[in-house]
Amino acid sequence: MQFLNLSSTRAAFIFAMTCCLFAGTATGARVTVSDVETDTTTGGFPNGVDGEWTRFGAAFNGMSIDANPANANGGTNSLQAAADWSAGTSFNVVYNVAGASFDASADPRISYAMNFDGVGNPLVLVEIVETDGDIWQRAAGHTLTVAYQVFEFVITTPGNFVLAAAGGDSILNTAQIAFVRFRIEANGAASGAPVFHIDDLQHGAAANPGTSITDIETDSSTAGFPSGVDGEWTRFGAGFNGLSIDNDPNESAGGLDSLNASVNWGGGTFMGVRYNIPGASINLSAEPRIGYQLKYDGGGTGAPNVLFVFEEADGDLWESTSGNLPTTGYVQVFFDLVAGNFNLATAGGDSIFDVSAVALIGFTIQQNGATGVQVLHVDNVVSGNAVVPVELSGFTID
Repeated sequence: MQFLNLSSTRAAFIFAMTCCLFAGTATGARVTVSDVETDTTTGGFPNGVDGEWTRFGAAFNGMSIDANPANANGGTNSLQAAADWSAGTSFNVVYNVAGASFDASADPRISYAMNFDGVGNPLVLVEIVETDGDIWQRAAGHTLTVAYQVFEFVITTPGNFVLAAAGGDSILNTAQIAFVRFRIEANGAASGAPVFHIDDLQHGAAANPGTSITDIETDSSTAGFPSGVDGEWTRFGAGFNGLSIDNDPNESAGGLDSLNASVNWGGGTFMGVRYNIPGASINLSAEPRIGYQLKYDGGGTGAPNVLFVFEEADGDLWESTSGNLPTTGYVQVFFDLVAGNFNLATAGGDSIFDVSAVALIGFTIQQNGATGVQVLHVDNVVSGNAVVPVELSGFTID
């Protein structure tokens, strides 16, 4: 969809988006296809056993049900698969859906949790196979991080999924999905043996959207820091290369606007971004959790590390102990607002961790070995126990 005259179409677009959100028969909850707890694996492909994982491809280097709960996204088991890029450039793992097929037509989304051990930068393409044999592949792949991420994709055409193999009528039918496949590619690597884990394969949308802190739609940005204006984004740091409200809906995770933050690693090693919360502060103590959607343009080399920060009304500034590596598709990251997840970065008050009066939120964008100019987008900052269970680290949604 092209938006040639955004200013004249803005109201109509918001109306159309609202209609799409509230029309239809969305289930409002994810349905488990496999949590891997009772699954099995086999040595070859194809197979006829429900609930069984199979594999094929030259780069395949092993597959098993991993019973170590430390390697699972939730519960006890996860699927472990390994590659050897010296033997080939890709391999596939395939899940044979229990009960012949599942029906995702009421809310056509597929989601799964996945991580890897950090060797290389492999690319993952999810595929669905209908009962008539048609194979539909996600049009764009995604990369992985060492921490579990939950990736959620809307199964629609054109744009999101393309016909990879015509085994039936070549018409997308999400009512009869018999297999879910993951094509894992070397993405340029000629050697290395990464290990992957897959868990919690589901369909349908998440039930709880959380409480919005900002969807960026009415925000503004300023050139300096600090700002005394509610709903305004500010910035600082030697790596700063630009900050603006991006009105291109193609860059937004939903709606029209997103925050656009540009960094130039030739100028410095970090950039700070802050959001001045409307109404002086907010109380997050009842449901101490924060989430936001993040992506970057893939420019330069490497991926930056993004830490979440918040400032209390008394001036104490807290920074997350771990960060998130963005991908070129939106990832929604959640942090439980508990003392163990944050370090005191600046003691401006009593140095006591307190989320009952949060005045500023934001991000520290660290170089993390990246080079060149990179553009990050932030959207839909929420609070509360939203979207996914506590143990999940984030999900990608388009």
